[in-house]
Amino acid sequence: MTDINDIQIKADQYLENKEYQQAIDYFKKVRKQNLGISKIDYLIYRNAIEKYKYEKKKLIKVKVFLITNIYSIITLFLNKKKKFKLIESIWLHIPLEKKIIKKFITKCSDFKKYNNAIHALELVSENFKSDIWILKTLAYFYDLKYDYPNELIIREKIIKLNSDDNNEKKLIENLKFKISDAEEKKITVSSLLEDIKHDPNNVDLHIQLVNKYVNVRNFDSAIEHIEEYLKIAISENFRLNKKLFLIKEQNFNLQLAKAEDDKNISEIEILNKSINNLKIEKLTYFSSHDPNDKQLRFELAKQLLDQNKFEQAIIEFESLKNFEKRQTAIYLYLSDAYFRSNNKKKSIELLKKASNLNNSLRENTEIKARLKNFE
Repeated sequence: MTDINDIQIKADQYLENKEYQQAIDYFKKVRKQNLGISKIDYLIYRNAIEKYKYEKKKLIKVKVFLITNIYSIITLFLNKKKKFKLIESIWLHIPLEKKIIKKFITKCSDFKKYNNAIHALELVSENFKSDIWILKTLAYFYDLKYDYPNELIIREKIIKLNSDDNNEKKLIENLKFKISDAEEKKITVSSLLEDIKHDPNNVDLHIQLVNKYVNVRNFDSAIEHIEEYLKIAISENFRLNKKLFLIKEQNFNLQLAKAEDDKNISEIEILNKSINNLKIEKLTYFSSHDPNDKQLRFELAKQLLDQNKFEQAIIEFESLKNFEKRQTAIYLYLSDAYFRSNNKKKSIELLKKASNLNNSLRENTEIKARLKNFE
């Protein structure tokens, strides 16, 4: 097998001396001895294009006419392998003729010669920088080879040429996701742990690591890692706390689904209690970070009431009495909280106050019904 470095040196010499046909002949011989080295195809194609340009298209129109017609006749009598060799040979004579380019690329696709198509189109695109068909076809073959970074480069060129191509815009967004996902998969847990040792306060690294754990449903490791880091963190980290709540919810929900499938009643009760407690913990945390978010505090108060934590619920609802958007609902919930904590007098008092608010028909009906129940 010929050394690839020797091949490259030889290629540079041929190009420098403009010995294009000699280069083509030489590399064709080398290709027969070194099957599977895609680089050799590239060198053949490159020299064919340079030869074509150097000859300044002498008798090109005559060549195109004769060659395409001869090709159409001869291919009727050739097998699949010989058909490809023939069209490749024809293209090598007139590599920048669009009609022949399309025929050659079509055969590359038919015979699954994707590397050949890519080499040819890469070289051809240098001479047809604004040709949408060539660029889209090159992007298509990159996609077939899962070469997403190069595909993205080409599709971004297409958008520059045609900014109204919405389909290309969607493909670009999808490619960015694929590239990001591929990069993420390359990163291992051990490499992330090593990176964290050198940069312990890099929150992005911690989040990447716990995402790795979560992807394989190793929730315990994910939760443990965040909790251990938060104990030693220089300052409180909202992003990691938010991530911690999310992972705990996922973990509980999966456990609950399994318990329900198994009809494990006692486990279901324990998990529902844990989920409810987590909801209160989460809402308490978020509302403490944004005390002006009255809707968040309203949700916390409702959750406390649902879990029979009447004293805490009353404190929260009392502090929200001036929340106009939910004012009637707050008085109704407060009335319920006082009643359930054995303060009937206060419950009735709140219902009467609620009846004087700017209520909807439904709210007034509910207030009247509740007051009637106390008679």
